[in-house]
Amino acid sequence: MMTPKEVATAWHSVADRWITRRNKMHDSRQWEVVHDWGVDVISESTMKVVGRFETLAAAKAKADKLEDEARGTAVLAALPR
Repeated sequence: MMTPKEVATAWHSVADRWITRRNKMHDSRQWEVVHDWGVDVISESTMKVVGRFETLAAAKAKADKLEDEARGTAVLAALPR
């Protein structure tokens, strides 16, 4: 059984981020969710657009879902077998 500290450590071990940004180069679906695995440096070589949305709320919901899933996966991977 994991301790609360071990769960928190696994949860916070995820360095990837899913951020939202607006890209006005698109007529519709201007809000993008970007998977950023570059930690402190955001560049085209360390991120990937994973979806485009019509509203900030929809993009934020997707980014939050992806981050929660990654953190949940990290906790499950840390569970003793």
